[in-house]
Amino acid sequence: LLEEPLAARLGLPASCVLATAGADDAIDRAVRTLAGPGGLVMSTHPGFVEFLAAAQRSFAMYESIPKDPFGPFPLEEICRVLEEKRPQLLILASPDNPSGCVLSRADLAQIAAACRESGTIFIFDATYGDFSPNGATPTDAFAFPNVLVSGSFSKSRGLAGFRIGYIAGNPRMEGVIARLAEAGPPFSLSSSAIEAGRRALALDAKIVRAFVDEIRREVRELSSLLKGMGFLVSESEANFVLLKAEDAPAFARA
Repeated sequence: LLEEPLAARLGLPASCVLATAGADDAIDRAVRTLAGPGGLVMSTHPGFVEFLAAAQRSFAMYESIPKDPFGPFPLEEICRVLEEKRPQLLILASPDNPSGCVLSRADLAQIAAACRESGTIFIFDATYGDFSPNGATPTDAFAFPNVLVSGSFSKSRGLAGFRIGYIAGNPRMEGVIARLAEAGPPFSLSSSAIEAGRRALALDAKIVRAFVDEIRREVRELSSLLKGMGFLVSESEANFVLLKAEDAPAFARA
């Protein structure tokens, strides 16, 4: 089973972790189970399109919270909307897509508290988290009883084609994790994906760190080059950067 070594890495009981066919599968199960038809799912925009797509597949309602892709998360607006709308689910990725900006520990705590007041489950998507030196971590998120963490082996472990992901929460979320396990097929991961995941988790931490550090160096270099060319570039802590070009098609062709 992949849940056992993954739970050991996350510092949780195995019953609090569910391995899924990528983070997309985790998000899909959560939306279908915890919001479902007529429930309200919220996230920031622009953002990862799969959050919207998962809501559409489940016939849930979806509303976005506007976010400047070159600025920080709009914390006050997020908290205001939570109080006003009381969604079943709030999904935020940190680092986010497309800008790579992050939630700090204090940001995470503020949003988790607002979600607790509104009866909302907060999904903290940590898919790009291994590249972030400053953002809140899954361990930080597990301190809160109303927060689930989703993640993927596709980025810092380079295993996108194997479709390995997870969703996890602290022991008070054990019942929710059991519901999510029942919401999908009984064997969502192939034996080869499970073996790849186990081997990735067993890698020497120095190997993973060297890869992540090289990606960070490349992001810094790319950002510096683009800024030197006069582009507006996001302060990304992910493995990509966002830039603004006056003529994007011409930039892409060049």
